[in-house]
Amino acid sequence: MRIESTNDFSVPCPDLVRTTGVHIELIDSVHSMMVGKRPFWGLMYTFNPYEHHPYVEALRSMYAQGVRLFSFLLPLTIAWDQPGGYDFSLLDVLHDQIFEIAPEGLVMPRVFMSSPHWWDDQNPDELIGFRGPRPDTPLSHHKDQPLWRYASKMHRSIKNPSLASQKWRRDASHALAAYVKHTWKKYPGHFLGYQIAYGTCGEWIAFGSFFDDRYGSYDFSRPMLRSFRSFLRRKYRTDDDLREAWNKPDAQLDTAEPPTKIQMHHTDVGVFKHPQNCRHYADWVEHYSNQRHETILSFCRAAKQAAPVDILCGAFAGYLLQVGCSAYISQLAQTQLDQLLESRYIDFLSTPNVYENRSRGVLSSAPVQAIARKKIFLAENDVRTFLAGEAQAPFGASKDRVASLASFKRDTFYNLTQGSGHLWWYDFGKGWYLDNSFEDIVAKLVTRFNNIPPSDRFGQAEVALVLDEESLCYTEGSVSFFKLWREELNEHLPRMGAPFDVITTEDMLQRQPYKLYLFRDMFYAPDSKVKKIRDFVETANASCVWFYAAGLLGERGIDPRGVEELTRIKMNLLNITTSQQLTVLEFDHPITRGVSAREGTAGNDDQRGVYGPMLFVEDEHAEILGHIESIGKPGIAFKGQEQRFDAWFASPLLRPKLLANLALHAGVHLCVEPGNVIFGSGRLISLASDDTKTVEFKPRVSTAAMENLLTGEMYPSRSGIAKIDLIAGEPVLLRLHEKL
Repeated sequence: MRIESTNDFSVPCPDLVRTTGVHIELIDSVHSMMVGKRPFWGLMYTFNPYEHHPYVEALRSMYAQGVRLFSFLLPLTIAWDQPGGYDFSLLDVLHDQIFEIAPEGLVMPRVFMSSPHWWDDQNPDELIGFRGPRPDTPLSHHKDQPLWRYASKMHRSIKNPSLASQKWRRDASHALAAYVKHTWKKYPGHFLGYQIAYGTCGEWIAFGSFFDDRYGSYDFSRPMLRSFRSFLRRKYRTDDDLREAWNKPDAQLDTAEPPTKIQMHHTDVGVFKHPQNCRHYADWVEHYSNQRHETILSFCRAAKQAAPVDILCGAFAGYLLQVGCSAYISQLAQTQLDQLLESRYIDFLSTPNVYENRSRGVLSSAPVQAIARKKIFLAENDVRTFLAGEAQAPFGASKDRVASLASFKRDTFYNLTQGSGHLWWYDFGKGWYLDNSFEDIVAKLVTRFNNIPPSDRFGQAEVALVLDEESLCYTEGSVSFFKLWREELNEHLPRMGAPFDVITTEDMLQRQPYKLYLFRDMFYAPDSKVKKIRDFVETANASCVWFYAAGLLGERGIDPRGVEELTRIKMNLLNITTSQQLTVLEFDHPITRGVSAREGTAGNDDQRGVYGPMLFVEDEHAEILGHIESIGKPGIAFKGQEQRFDAWFASPLLRPKLLANLALHAGVHLCVEPGNVIFGSGRLISLASDDTKTVEFKPRVSTAAMENLLTGEMYPSRSGIAKIDLIAGEPVLLRLHEKL
């Protein structure tokens, strides 16, 4: 749908929302928030309203800078004080305080769905069950505060309901519906939506899956056992079918249980599980993901049905990118993202950005473009500043004010140019942005984005990074491999000279093709998946870059012939573990011309580059461009096929020049020289350099001039190229204009 000509995309007043409600609509190919027939845009501020946080001052500051959308932690459990009875008086004290400061504000509280203590006492069999020692979760220091005495249950307590508890879903849905009705009666038009929160930090990560280096083997509760066994009966029908699928002669539908820690982490060759030996675990991931998503959808449905007009609902979901350690991946692997993306009860999804090495870059934990194609992607921008203090240093906080400003811009501009471009600033209510410089940036962005249409946010890059949901079920995590990928995403891919999108395998097959695909973890590729991918990329003449064990797992189990079928490059396997550092040997080839000799891991003594098994090329028809240093076997291979190519690398750590060569050979347009950071593929672009210099920027879209959205400076485009002065580490946010 296209909209009538307008230049006002500001947040509507509560009176208008009260009358028309808010919904999501596809406007100029971008999912946009709508009030009536008018799309609107809004930067959001999110805070934790704990008594000892300076959130009142922070809220007042954001409102003064023009922010009109707010989110905050909301302990619904406080109001749910008896069976079927609710007392919202304490919550209303908080609501009243917020609207006294922000009388024209629209809010979307993060509603925590944990159960109250009296419910736990009445329903002990509905709580999460663990096998073996239970993780220790100390009481929160907020336990004596009337409004926040349930803070432990909100953030990490294992004394919480099982996701499979139908009684909890039903009872908590009634409480949520009562809250929605109450807020719309008392504050009509102010509550545009609700973010449903549960699990660790409200992010739908299983309580007890990790805390202070301890995690439990979950969920062995009665509701989960019943649900899991029902799922297996629907899928396998008989004990014999289950035994064959699980490769376990003693498996029974009536006694099947979730996998233990050993079963979760067991591998057969190096970091990989044999598909025929890990169906038990894969079934558990599928079932648990379904339970998580069904719970999210049931609460969103309850909230929407309780509201008198259309409202927005969503949740944290879609963590396919952030992998902290090999233990966590087996605990946190999830599938079935489309279950949420296809539901009419979900309007937005959100995920945090990755914390590690934020001084070098920023990346989301989600396949942003895959989500944004079907829903609003709402980025959580919790950038730390010099006001955050020493405790936040591990998460990217800097003592340096200038560096903090650069980080604030970098993270903000990144999120504004990704997905549907929505974000919230989140300082936990601690006042990290209470500084004139940050306030000036907020005020300018709010003003400028009131006049930017959805069409400026639309664009598909020519390069896509593809994440595969299924494959995580067949690996213990390979902390080394995935940590290398985090560095690749932080430091190198953004510096290849062209923007890139992050999508899922399923999304790849449903959208217009890209020119170049980088497949992060396409390890599990049964025949049906191989055929779909090969048919798609070859029909589209799209080039592919494959990494490590792409295609290794399939119907035959763990077999390098599967790598050849997927990548068209013949492989062999050594069941050993050592460094996968790559060394370039051939420098006259188009994809290696001009690169340095060492284009793999940071060095042979870098433990992040140590994993196994080892795969290497044995293909007389492939061009061998480099080898794995530790074993002296081919580790970089290339095969051209008319207008497209397949390239394979044993290690994912490829530096910008090599990435730029791959992109150029695939026909990708480079907007800037490799080494400069670029995000965004529509008419909003974030650009940065590690050095102070003038860069030549040549966008793909027709552009007469480029505007710095913070300073208002205009850069004329001559022959499609603009010269832009950059300060080292200081990003700029550009809006590209078709006409002067």
